[in-house]
Amino acid sequence: LFQVMFDLRRVDSPLSFSGLASQHVFVDNGTSQLDLALTATELPDSSLQLFFQFRTDLFEHASIERMLSHFVLLLEQVLAAPQAPLSSLSLLSVDERRRVLFDFNDSNRPFDSDGTVASLLLASFARTPDAVALVAPDATLTFSQLHSRASRLAAHLAALGARPEAVVGVCVERSSEAVVSLLAVHLSGAACLPLEPSHPPARRAQLLQQSRACLVVSSPALFEGVTIDAVLVQPGDALRPGAALAEPLRALPDNLAYVLYTSGSTGTPKGVLSTQQNVVHCFDAFDALYSTSPGHTWAASGSLSFDIHQEEILFSLSRGARVILRDVGPLGLGNDIRRHAVSHVVITPSSLATALEEPGALDAFRSLCVLVTGGEVLPDSLVQSLALTSTRLVNTYGPTEASINVAAEISLPHRPVRLGSPLPRCRLYVLDDSLQPLPPGVPGNLFIGGICLARGYHALPHLTAERFIPDAFSGSPGSRLYDTGDRARWNDDGSLSFLGRSDFQL
Repeated sequence: LFQVMFDLRRVDSPLSFSGLASQHVFVDNGTSQLDLALTATELPDSSLQLFFQFRTDLFEHASIERMLSHFVLLLEQVLAAPQAPLSSLSLLSVDERRRVLFDFNDSNRPFDSDGTVASLLLASFARTPDAVALVAPDATLTFSQLHSRASRLAAHLAALGARPEAVVGVCVERSSEAVVSLLAVHLSGAACLPLEPSHPPARRAQLLQQSRACLVVSSPALFEGVTIDAVLVQPGDALRPGAALAEPLRALPDNLAYVLYTSGSTGTPKGVLSTQQNVVHCFDAFDALYSTSPGHTWAASGSLSFDIHQEEILFSLSRGARVILRDVGPLGLGNDIRRHAVSHVVITPSSLATALEEPGALDAFRSLCVLVTGGEVLPDSLVQSLALTSTRLVNTYGPTEASINVAAEISLPHRPVRLGSPLPRCRLYVLDDSLQPLPPGVPGNLFIGGICLARGYHALPHLTAERFIPDAFSGSPGSRLYDTGDRARWNDDGSLSFLGRSDFQL
């Protein structure tokens, strides 16, 4: 009927025997009838004796000791201020408060704060111009060829109005032209609005209108039957004789880099506004975990409308790696890993499970240098299937509102899957309903702070104010926290464990 019990007992005076002293002794028989039981015994001198019984396969001894110290701290506060509401009492000692607010978030690291997506790409183009940059279904391009085509289209877009803070849509069927168009928008200084060609034309037209895009790189066939305000530019227009060209204006770190639409828990598309600095910061944070350099090969299987493409295409190209542009989805991924000697893959756990069902796929995935998972909970069974290999399995966590990923951990078969620790320059907080920090082991609401946070939602100031709140734990004016809607808890080592959603979002 129940698995947790609190038992308050009162002990009368010890039994009296002539010439003998007696005392009450709690007998531990080495078993626990319940998952957790706390017995508080009131002794004759009015003191309390506390005794925990617990299932050792559910709780560690250190967790119970911490729970006991929290209970004692709570009792001390109640005695000191009997009229105080319970919501004002804290389970944190001074040392624990410092740990969860500052020690666990000791993630400040220098990075190229003056960089932009364009500056990273241009530097990569110059390092290895003759190396293969892109293998697409329709063409193979070197970094030099990719640079030439993207720069030409960027100049054409600039002549038509692309500039910093302007929004330019990209809706191109999966091909080399799709990647060229994506890079061209960044080189033009504008912000990129990636759209999925397979989505209904009316939805894509709606997003163009909502974002106030001035241009969209696409084809007339993809918007047949709908009206759009944005000027439609075809990828090949820049190559035509007499095409208008202009020197692009370079974006600054605070300028907009992306408008990425996500429905989240509302079902209504929301445009997340990410800056150049958001993206550059995130790429720098990936370096230590992803270990990407010229000579590596990334498989790109995600839709351009999701932020996963920033890892698969932009990050990899900015580090000099080769990109294999595949069809969207996991089917045939194992074969492509073998065929192209792929070294890096980013994938959701459900897609990974599907990919591993194909014959020979497991051996292919075990040949990878780095396998990155994210977007969903990573089952322990998938970690076990990749055990005893040299593949580095990186489990990542992060909402679009916080620039791709904010926490990561190398998953190992001998320990449970966790969210990991904060990435450089990211701050994570587990808070109660009163927005007060909670100690390790106690479930709470997960909030994110730091340079990773997006500006907010496009043209939705009320929702932005609701989800991006003032950061009470930062000394920097204007700092904010993002309410993820996720439940989590700190572990003793400064890592986080995911506990589910506080709403009904999948």
